[in-house]
Amino acid sequence: MHVTLRYSVAAWWGMRLSIVIALVWISSIAIGFTHALSLLTLVGFIAAIAGVRVPVLGLFGVGLLVVLDPIARHLLLGSGGWLRWNTFNYWLLLTSILFLPRVWRLHDLHSRLLRLLILVIAVDLFVAQSWEAGLQTLINISTVFALVIYFQRAMGDPDSLFWLGATTGLAAALGGVAFYREMDLLTAMNKNAFAMFPLAGVFGACIGFPFATRFRGGQLILASLAAVDVAWVFLSRSRGAMVLALIGMMFLIAAAKNMTTRLVYLGAVLAVGIVLASRFGALEEGAAARFDKLFNADVSLEERTSGRSVLMRGGWSIFLQHPLGIGTGGFENAWAALEQQETVTQWAAGKQVPAHSGWLMVLVENGLPGITLFVSYVVSFAIVGLRQRDRRLLLLGLFVTVMLAVAFTMNEFQGKALWFAAAAATALMHPEALGMTMPARRRGVRSRPLFEPVPADV
Repeated sequence: MHVTLRYSVAAWWGMRLSIVIALVWISSIAIGFTHALSLLTLVGFIAAIAGVRVPVLGLFGVGLLVVLDPIARHLLLGSGGWLRWNTFNYWLLLTSILFLPRVWRLHDLHSRLLRLLILVIAVDLFVAQSWEAGLQTLINISTVFALVIYFQRAMGDPDSLFWLGATTGLAAALGGVAFYREMDLLTAMNKNAFAMFPLAGVFGACIGFPFATRFRGGQLILASLAAVDVAWVFLSRSRGAMVLALIGMMFLIAAAKNMTTRLVYLGAVLAVGIVLASRFGALEEGAAARFDKLFNADVSLEERTSGRSVLMRGGWSIFLQHPLGIGTGGFENAWAALEQQETVTQWAAGKQVPAHSGWLMVLVENGLPGITLFVSYVVSFAIVGLRQRDRRLLLLGLFVTVMLAVAFTMNEFQGKALWFAAAAATALMHPEALGMTMPARRRGVRSRPLFEPVPADV
């Protein structure tokens, strides 16, 4: 790969951060996965904080934290480690305050709809009987604006997106190797939580892929890293995450320049995935068995969906009784109090169970106003994308809408990778509203606009 450092601050920081990521994960052989995870989390926070002065480095740091967040929450934060549960969220909220005037000037369709949705969620927080779960929902969704600001401030560097994809994809790819070396971690980690770790790497590669043509072999590098990450998602045995990973790979193939390139990338992806998955025989068999179960007609729908079909029926029943919502954070109490019909499987009856779905959670807790705004927000990316003349942005808008629509049938609002992709699309599809300056100018580095056509061999 040919990289011309004199053109780009992003290349300077991206290459060095990639080396740090590689060295730390390699060191996990000696110090263990958890200690390596702690070191990289610290690196991510330092880079994110430094982003106040060096925007490109800040974007890379936040991207690294997005990748690490799902496992850091469990292995570092949930066990009473040196960080607290919402440390990443706290920093993003503080960033929103630091750049509040810029946040206030976000007038694109997505930001306006998101503000209204946050307002509804905040107001309904005072209606629910218990506010703890609702406050967590409000915090998770309110951090999106900070992610948008990180993207906006770094977009003046034309190489920022490629290196974002490279660093996030590499962090997840090598992190997966380190994780699967310590097989005892498989029992300590929830499979759905872990799957969001490599999935974030896939999404990072997706964000950078359409803009990687400035580098010879840039798209092939990102596609290969994404293929490794998809293999880790598959071995995690999380069916929902695997569906999202496949959506990401479909986007990569669609965003390639021509049919020949697509076939080459598809072949590389399949080869990498097959080789990696085959090296973990027992895990591969377990993952394949879970996917087979999903389509097994001899197994009940409840078992095939791990109870989510019952949650959907029960949630719909609660919504019909409370069409304006029961209040933010009230789903678990409402489910515990729900009298399930005798014809419906008595799944988790009388127990406090989370919605396991953003769509269901908003429908039940925020009613018609909330679900209308939520649907509008998710669809807005496709609508704006279809209006773009740039094919890359059209595909990005469609990808984000499809990805969010599918993701929120299986996830609530905790997954930072989902919001990270949405924030990227918000910034990229409205470049006229960015008002960015190239931080490298202060260092005497030449800059080029992000959307300037560049020959493929540059």
